[in-house]
Amino acid sequence: MRVDTLINLGVAIGTIAVAVLAIWGDRIIDFLNPPKAHIVLHNIDGRKEGGPTQGGTVISYHLKVVNTTRLGERSLD
Repeated sequence: MRVDTLINLGVAIGTIAVAVLAIWGDRIIDFLNPPKAHIVLHNIDGRKEGGPTQGGTVISYHLKVVNTTRLGERSLD
């Protein structure tokens, strides 16, 4: 094979690779680096709302979803 044929082949493969990444890049990243999410209790005390006159007491807690991947730790409050 001649050198110019190899260069053209490399350019063609690179162009197709860029097009594939532009179209399916998010899916490829999700496949290679899937999200690893877990739920963490944000406030342990909770907050009481309502009472016996309002039909019952409700205790609400704030939760935090933490996504830990190989790229680092990211949290969504």
